[in-house]
Amino acid sequence: MAHSLSAKKRVRQNLATRIRNKQVKSKLRSSVKNTRELIAGYKAPKEGEKPVDIKMITSSLCLTYSVLDKAAKGGIIHQKKASRLKSRLAIAVAKLGEAKKAPEAKAKKAKAAK
Repeated sequence: MAHSLSAKKRVRQNLATRIRNKQVKSKLRSSVKNTRELIAGYKAPKEGEKPVDIKMITSSLCLTYSVLDKAAKGGIIHQKKASRLKSRLAIAVAKLGEAKKAPEAKAKKAKAAK
């Protein structure tokens, strides 16, 4: 245990910082998880659940970007980790757009071939 006043104060500060960082990390993980679940729900919707649309996914993605940037700015996660997570989520969303456009493109090519 700390003996000097400054060491005791430092212990209090570290406790407050640890709690704050834990909250931000929890929010970050939840945000990333929710975005991934929306992407998975768009790919394979479950019975009885409301279908997921692209607007929901993009709004969740924007919120996740904000949370990641704030965590990186505060030094809670590394800037490159934030960039990596943002990139992977963006790629997953882009693939959804391509998957949606692929059947439409095939239909257009089939009409053009006739």
